[in-house]
Amino acid sequence: MTGPRAITVFALLFLAGCGSSSSSSSSSSGSNSSSTPAPAPASTTPPSGAGAGAVSVSETEYKIAPAKGSAKAGKVTITIKNAGAIQHALSIENAGPGGKDLKSSTVDPGGTTTLSATIKPGKYEWYCPIDGHRGLGMQGTLVVS
Repeated sequence: MTGPRAITVFALLFLAGCGSSSSSSSSSSGSNSSSTPAPAPASTTPPSGAGAGAVSVSETEYKIAPAKGSAKAGKVTITIKNAGAIQHALSIENAGPGGKDLKSSTVDPGGTTTLSATIKPGKYEWYCPIDGHRGLGMQGTLVVS
């Protein structure tokens, strides 16, 4: 295929990001458009080495994003980024040893901290424990499977 149609097909494939290489543009068959796109990331959580789970959260006034996190049971490392203008922290109800609450250190605006613990499977409420932030909407759920 040559001419304007070939250019249009090539441009659409290029813009869609379907291929990892543009060397197939000289192919004479028009059936290249059925290639499989690259898989989407499984989650928004970055890998953390050998741990069973890693979760990243961002805190602003007055929101935790994502509001619903997930991790595999075992050692879980939560990276907490304060993208807001005031101090925040993160508490996870009943997720610690003996059912105690887990709590991060206070994070200054623009700062980051981590909270690592061995967490059993379950559904846990997480929230910012500072100055009534939870009541203003800074809460969510962590599901550990």
